[in-house]
Amino acid sequence: SIAMGLVVGALYGGGRGHDQQSVSDRTGAIFFVLVNQSFSTIASIRVFLEERAVVDHERRRRAYGVAPYFLAKTAAELPAQTLCALLFGVLAYRLAGLRRDPAAAAAHAAILALATLVAESLSLAVGAIAPDARTAVALGPALLSVSLLFAGFLVTLDSLPAPTRLF
Repeated sequence: SIAMGLVVGALYGGGRGHDQQSVSDRTGAIFFVLVNQSFSTIASIRVFLEERAVVDHERRRRAYGVAPYFLAKTAAELPAQTLCALLFGVLAYRLAGLRRDPAAAAAHAAILALATLVAESLSLAVGAIAPDARTAVALGPALLSVSLLFAGFLVTLDSLPAPTRLF
C-alpha cells in the first residue's frame, strides 16, 4: 500500500492547476487508485477456492449457510482490507495534490474503503460461482473491469445508452 501510494504521488504529484490537463491528471490519479484497490482483491478468489472444500463439507453437515459464512468472512477481512485501503488512499490523496480539504479527503478515503469492500465481495462471489481456480482467475478480472467501465471515469454516465446506466 505504501509503495503504490508513493508511485501515485510520483506520477501525479505535479502542479495543481485548473486547466484541462491538470483536471485530467487528477481524474486519472483517482481512477488509478480505484483500479489498484479493486484489483488488489483478486487474491481473495484463490483464498476462497482453498477454503471451498471445507465450506462445502460444513454446509452439507448444516453447520452454517452461505449468508453466515459470507458475513463472517467479510467481517474477518474487513479490518485488513479497510486499513490497506485507507493507508493507500490517504497517502495517494495527499501526494497527488488533491483538494486540501479534510472533509474531501475523508470522503475520498471512505468511498475508497467501501469500493474496496465491494470489490472484495465481488471476488468472493466469483470464487463461489466458478467451478475451478482457472475459471475464477479468468472471470474475476473481467467482471472487475466491466464494473470499472461504469464508474464514470472513462465515459460519463449520462452519455451511456439508457439500458446500461443500471450497472
